[in-house]
Amino acid sequence: FQAPLQDVADDGHTALIPLLIKLWIACQVLELGPESCFTSLILMHRYYYHRHCVDEDLKWVGASCILLGMKAEEEIRRLRDVINVTHVLHFGTDDKITSPIEIKLNFQPPELDKNYWSDKEKIVVTEQKVLRVLKFDINVSHPHRLVVLLVKDFNLEQEIIQKAWKRLNDSLFYPKALTHNALALACAAVEIEANQGTNAYSTVGGVSLALFDLKVASDTLSRLQLSENNGRQP
Repeated sequence: FQAPLQDVADDGHTALIPLLIKLWIACQVLELGPESCFTSLILMHRYYYHRHCVDEDLKWVGASCILLGMKAEEEIRRLRDVINVTHVLHFGTDDKITSPIEIKLNFQPPELDKNYWSDKEKIVVTEQKVLRVLKFDINVSHPHRLVVLLVKDFNLEQEIIQKAWKRLNDSLFYPKALTHNALALACAAVEIEANQGTNAYSTVGGVSLALFDLKVASDTLSRLQLSENNGRQP
């Protein structure tokens, strides 16, 4: 993410939480791997950080970030599928942050009419816009693969990998956690899961800060329970 190490969580990014959750669900529907999901949401954060687009409609920006995340990780899906999931999950930033967060659903994908072709053009144009804002830099350092190496090098239980990955995924919804480098995040995630039930946590500066922010991210996200809205209610 590479934003300044400050409390960016209160710098407008909280408004992104409903959209970020929808992006994450969309990645699961598209059956993307953890690194493609991670890249897609990181690109969304980067765009939002650089643009400070509080009043901008981010519907197609979110869809474009998924497309770019897939391309960056070479895990391609059809453009039609991305448009479908964008429509079904009702992408946008008009959702309010409530507890529980409501996910509005449109049960039917869009018809192959002139509106579909218009949407297809919009997503292609927006993809180029996102690339320009990001200066064509869509590279993301992944802590997920570092977790695997750490678990192997320290002969830890394999089940820690999945649990640590979940911690890393939680960080996507708490921007301050993303200001740490990939190694610090990976070390913190592994340490939290390896030392569950104890207080034997690292005191090394970078890892200690990342560890604290990961725990805050997980605690914050756990308080947001999702509920589905079929889109036909007001």
